[in-house]
Amino acid sequence: MIQTLIDDKRERSVFNDHKEGSQTKFKNGFTKEGSYDSSHQIGAVNFKTDMGVLFDDVNDLDYDNMKTKCNSNDKGLKFSALVQTLGHKLGHAYGYTVNAIEHKNRQNVESSMNDSPYFRNAEEKELMKYRKKLI
Repeated sequence: MIQTLIDDKRERSVFNDHKEGSQTKFKNGFTKEGSYDSSHQIGAVNFKTDMGVLFDDVNDLDYDNMKTKCNSNDKGLKFSALVQTLGHKLGHAYGYTVNAIEHKNRQNVESSMNDSPYFRNAEEKELMKYRKKLI
């Protein structure tokens, strides 16, 4: 997966914008400055180096229930390592690099939300296939 991103001749960016309230995310076709140019740019990953991802691997909770559980100091929650979060976003970049049209289509399919609250769309579910490619 990483080799595919390296071999692609288009540019890609990974940066931390240090803005309050921003999140780690992948923006396909955008430069880190915010201009869109999909012919020369794979995309930009805003990687928040001070923000992990909260999860509960026992209970399949949506964001609001996870936040409530966190605010109650529940010990059953876990944080993913920052590198896992970066790998997840690079998975989005990989999906976009391999087939931008299918990547966009997966973002618009919300039927996988029934599988898990974590799968907001088919693109999020697709990333589960990439996990072994990161290892």
